[in-house]
Amino acid sequence: MAGLLFFTAYEANHNNINEALLSMRDWDDSNGGPDVFKLVTDKSGIQPDEEGTPIPLDHLPQNAWTGASLEVIEAYCLDLKRDNNDEQKSAGLSVVIDPEGLENNNCVLASMSDEFHENPGARRERYDKIRVPWDDVYTIWCNLDIANMNFEEFVGGDEGDEQGWFRYQSIFEGDDEHREGLERKDMKVEEWRRLGHV
Repeated sequence: MAGLLFFTAYEANHNNINEALLSMRDWDDSNGGPDVFKLVTDKSGIQPDEEGTPIPLDHLPQNAWTGASLEVIEAYCLDLKRDNNDEQKSAGLSVVIDPEGLENNNCVLASMSDEFHENPGARRERYDKIRVPWDDVYTIWCNLDIANMNFEEFVGGDEGDEQGWFRYQSIFEGDDEHREGLERKDMKVEEWRRLGHV
């Protein structure tokens, strides 16, 4: 099931979205793996079986989320989860690229709290959130999606603040496989830059 990706930055265009989605692939796979993130551009709801957005994009669809706050996106995802229960598992994790993320090649990864998982009727206003580099997103998202790791393992014991923000602690330091994957990704970015895709 695809992960949900929202762009809120006004400066977003198809080239920087292509670069973000390219970076957010599984580069531990020699070919970068499939497209696993679904670019959400409207507010009509997401089908549970939707696949990732194929890239490269040659234009940016009209985007209803431009300028939206994280709180608005969180509320939308919570409503998706409540309305569809287990069928909308993807709403438990979302990725948001805001102006800061677009400028610095990072994003906000929002993970539904354990409180909501245990009690889907609970009214919780916010997800737990970390800001992470695009290059790290796939591994974190995948491990949280299959519950191979939990959110706490990516924040190094940080207790977070009242708004649900935590400080990301990378698990990739000294990881040769991840470094080799980044080298493959960089080569692909350069190829796409020559082709005008990024």
